[in-house]
Amino acid sequence: MVNSTHIILYFKLVIFGLSTLQGTSLSASTNPKMLIFDGLAKYADRLEILPSDDCSSFEIRSWGRIVDKKSNLLSPNDIVNLKLYSGNINVVRIAKVLSISNQIDEKFDVVYLSFGNWSWDTKKLFKDLKISSLTVLHDDGKANIESNSWQLPDLPERLKRLKQNCNLKFGEV
Repeated sequence: MVNSTHIILYFKLVIFGLSTLQGTSLSASTNPKMLIFDGLAKYADRLEILPSDDCSSFEIRSWGRIVDKKSNLLSPNDIVNLKLYSGNINVVRIAKVLSISNQIDEKFDVVYLSFGNWSWDTKKLFKDLKISSLTVLHDDGKANIESNSWQLPDLPERLKRLKQNCNLKFGEV
């Protein structure tokens, strides 16, 4: 017997994924020190990939709009439950709140999340799994954070260049 809840969820994700492909900019910037991707959301839609301070790994971060400012209970360093995935591959289930901007708009706040640090070897896994997009669905009772999706064209090659451009020099922070 087929579970109709799973079929409906799958259908919604397919529709969401298809709508993501329409009108989504591939990259907000060509900064050699950071990869920046525009997302589907109207506000606070960036995904950022940046090297660690010592160039030993990279971190994935995103901006998200908290759509109901009055019910936002998040604080810096909180852990947020979410689903970051590509296709049917679950990538991450939690993120850490780095900061919250509550003065941008009177109706919403903006949260800056970290999906953690990743080994540079992950680029091979991204290539093998053909990961070319990421979608996040926030599922946390502390805040209603808008879902988002990002196209990540040539991600393994871009990660390779990001690592090559990461050269910590004496005195740099």
